[in-house]
Amino acid sequence: MSYLVPEDVNIERRAGFAMLTRTLTAHALSKIHKGDQGTPDDFARRIWKGDRAVELLTRNAEPTPNGRIIKAAVEVTSTSNTPDLLQTMVADLIVLLGQVAGAEVLARTLRFAFDRSAVVSVPALLADAGYASFVREGEPAPIYMLQLTGLLLELEKIMTGTALTREMLKGSPADVQLKIEDALLQCLALALDAALFGTDAAVPDLRPAGLRHNIAALPASAVADPVAAMLADVTGVAGAVAPVAGNAPIALVADPVHAMRLRGRRSDLPTDVVLGSSSLAPGVLIAIAPNAVASAMGDVIVEVSDQAAIHMSTTPSDIGTAGTPPVVAAPTLSLWQTDCVCLLPRLDISWQRRDPRAVAWLVPTNW
Repeated sequence: MSYLVPEDVNIERRAGFAMLTRTLTAHALSKIHKGDQGTPDDFARRIWKGDRAVELLTRNAEPTPNGRIIKAAVEVTSTSNTPDLLQTMVADLIVLLGQVAGAEVLARTLRFAFDRSAVVSVPALLADAGYASFVREGEPAPIYMLQLTGLLLELEKIMTGTALTREMLKGSPADVQLKIEDALLQCLALALDAALFGTDAAVPDLRPAGLRHNIAALPASAVADPVAAMLADVTGVAGAVAPVAGNAPIALVADPVHAMRLRGRRSDLPTDVVLGSSSLAPGVLIAIAPNAVASAMGDVIVEVSDQAAIHMSTTPSDIGTAGTPPVVAAPTLSLWQTDCVCLLPRLDISWQRRDPRAVAWLVPTNW
């Protein structure tokens, strides 16, 4: 079984994801032109004629009693106002984020949707043949109670901001859309990858634990032959998660160099799912049983502004903090003064291991 999504499915999903990036493009173009060339609705109708999905997402305004349309300083593109598009858009986003290993793994997990809930209770991983049996005609069937574990998927969010100058938004709408898509994918995808495969503990109201948290590394093979050592290491981590993987494909994740070496021996591996992640330190090899991991996703929301003052930092703080002396964030950027537009995308997401045997890892030494 190949882990690759069929090409025609990828094309279809990319077309679905295009409605999100087209919507952002319409908002960004309207902002950078200060509304002189129309509202986001106008741009959407003019550039992508007949794309009703984009028109729905850009229609973020209500008519006033006199028929005029009022636009807020910050335009919000949200799937919460278009629930019929929610599942498609989130799925398409995850597929395109699949350029990195984290999204590909999450796409294979037991997936839930937050919808209007802030917490999702995760069912236990049940694997007991005693829960079902053959029954004679007229006799009662065995019944068991589905137990919910203490695992909770709490709504967390990944956010990032991308500032674009007027010069960057010049050119054809297709070029602008490509730049916005690249910024969105690069920021969210890499952040998701690093958090998912990390070893950090969960922080309440901030982030879920990395899949490797509290999972000790297995010993690496000491065999001198590189190929033999590789196969021994793969067997070790895959065998550790096999009891909970069942017949579901096990995912192997490694740094890009080791992932390339693994793909070169694909026919000798116990799985076709071999993924590379630049977020992993050189030499880290992980095996994951996706069916023993639960994940939940919610709305994809992107705010677009040309008026805000923002702290241009990957470790941002409040613009001003009272104190003695007061602290002012630096450097700051006025979008209005510098003729820029800022995109602020947010993805609601969380995950949990349903069983501690869902993940195994080691650091190879001889290949």
